[in-house]
Order: sequence, then C-alpha cells, then structure tokens
Amino acid sequence: MNSSFEEKNLIKVRQICFIYLAFTPVIKLLTMPSYIAEVSFEGLLLSFLIGCAVDALLLIIILNLSSGQRNATLYNDFNKNYGSIPTKIIFLILTVYYIARSVYPIFEHKLYVETTLYEMMPERITFYVFFIFSTFLSLKGLKILGRSADIAVWLTLVGLALALSLSVGSADYSNLLPLIPRDLAPVLKGAFRSGVWGFDSLYMPLMLGHFRAEKAYKTKITLSFIGGNLLVALVIATFYGIYGAVASGQNFALADMSVFSVIVTNIGRFDFVSVFLLLFAQIFAIAMPLQFATKSLERVLQTKNSTIPAVIVNGLLLLATAFFGRQTYNTLSLSVSVGVYAFIAVSAIMLGAMLFIKRNNRNEVFEK
Repeated sequence: MNSSFEEKNLIKVRQICFIYLAFTPVIKLLTMPSYIAEVSFEGLLLSFLIGCAVDALLLIIILNLSSGQRNATLYNDFNKNYGSIPTKIIFLILTVYYIARSVYPIFEHKLYVETTLYEMMPERITFYVFFIFSTFLSLKGLKILGRSADIAVWLTLVGLALALSLSVGSADYSNLLPLIPRDLAPVLKGAFRSGVWGFDSLYMPLMLGHFRAEKAYKTKITLSFIGGNLLVALVIATFYGIYGAVASGQNFALADMSVFSVIVTNIGRFDFVSVFLLLFAQIFAIAMPLQFATKSLERVLQTKNSTIPAVIVNGLLLLATAFFGRQTYNTLSLSVSVGVYAFIAVSAIMLGAMLFIKRNNRNEVFEK
C-alpha cells in the first residue's frame, strides 16, 4: 500500500484516548438508556457495566496481542501470516461489520435531530447533508479523526458536565436500588442487548501500527475507554433516578433529563447548550464506523486512493437511510435479534486470528 495511505492514518496515543473519551460515549446517550430500562428495569446500570466490562476485557486482549509498533499494522501482520486472499476476506468481514454497526446509530440520530431540534418535522432531505461530511472524513483517514478528537473531547466533557449539573438535583438515585436485583435474567439480557451500542474495542485493531508506542500506552488507552463508559454510567444513573419506572417511555435520555431543572423551568431550554456541544461529537461518532469501513475496504480493493471505497461505503448508508431511515425501532429490533450475534462472531474471528499470529511469532522467536 502506498505511503500516502499510511500518512493519512497516522495517529497519536493521546488522540486514541480522546476518541474513547469524546466519541464512543456519546453514541450511547440517546436511546440506549431508555431501551435498557425497558429490559432491565432498575438493574439497567448493572447491565450497562457488565457490557462495558466485557468490552474493556476485549480491548485489553487486543492491545496485548499487538506489538504497538507503527510498521506492525493489522493488515501487514495478517498478510504476512495468512496470505493475500484470506487477509482480504477478513478485511471484507470487517468492512461489513463497520457498515452494519453504523446503521442504527445513524437512524437514531436522524430521528433525534428531526424531533429534538425542530418544532416541526422537516423534510427528509435535512439529515442527508451528514453524508457529505462523512464522505469527506472517510477520504481523509484516521489522522483527521484524531485531530477532531483533540477538540471534541473538551466539548464532550463540558456538555456532559452541563447536562448532569442541570439534572442531578432532580434525581432520586434510590430508584436504582437494589443495585444487584434478585432476578439477574433481565440484567444479563440487558447487558447482551446493549451490545448494539457496544463493541467499541473493535475500533482498536485498525489503529494498531498507526501510532508510536509510548510508555504505558496500553494502560492509558484502557483507562480512557473505562473513563468514557463511566461517564455514560453516570448519565444512565441520573436518567433512571429522574424517571424511575417510566424511564423506558422517554425516547432520548439526554434531551429528557433536564426538563425538571429549576434553571430550565425559569429561564428556558438552557440545556440545549449541552445538546449542541454533544451533537458536535456525535456527528463525528456516527461517521467514525464509516471511516473504518472505508479503511478496511481500501485494503480489500487495493485502491490507490480512498475515493472509490468512500463512495461505496457512504453511498450504501445513504441508500439505507433513504429507504429505511424512518424504520428506527424496527432496525433496533433487528440489531438486537441478529446484529449482536454477528458482532460477537466478528470479535471471535478477530481474536482468533490475532492470537494465532501472536503464538506464531513466539514460536519463531523460540526457534531462533
């Protein structure tokens, strides 16, 4: 692959940490809390934490199966150990995975923008400007994602701090008791189904080899991943503390949390400041899987630039949104019933393939 491909995908450890702090948490702030509340009731926080723990463990394993060197990209490792055809098949699977996991977040954000930011439902074309933006990001690779995270992380943190400051006073956290319900079946069910918004660890394999390893980089990335999810856990706890048993009826947790705030009641929708701050990060977050899908498809097609893969990936999502964009909750049902199993299968394939390479490399060192 030419040097321009490698150059546009260079990223820093700091930026990877910021991606996990700024982008991956905000995907989980819209319909996920109300959906898990419908499944797990007061056990929704435990459901979320179980899902995050599994995802964090997967991230730790991926980091420890890699060398962390810039020349040891996933594609180079796979190509060396498996050959061209099997490697392309694996990267095609990754392409389909990233496209599939982007569908529901795009649909829910389309619905969120149209129903939250407008007094009247706009024409369907309103949201489609997003695909111009996502195509541009897909052409630019991971470097622009890292640079965007440098800025967005502060907007995310300020937006969440503002949203929580307007909401915590209205929350009754006793609604979450008991923290460990007697019946764990709904909790485990909720943990499994939250995978629709999870598996953020599977972004890491395509970033391997595109950054310079530094001291304790694995710890820094892991702690950033955990920190981002703990922020989401705080939002979930506050959301359920406010609404309790009727939380499942509130479609968009972040927009609904602060409606009982004294500031909002007396001054107006001051909480929209946090909504707009977080929306900046959310736009990059829902475009991120499309960037990774483009990057994977480049490897499959062996193209000289990103134009064709970017057009294919973003074009497919544009068509999906045009034809099925109003089927948000049907898409969620499909993602829960089929998608989560597919995501688990992709995780297993990736871990198995990386583990084989790690063992193979160890055997080569031992033989020498």
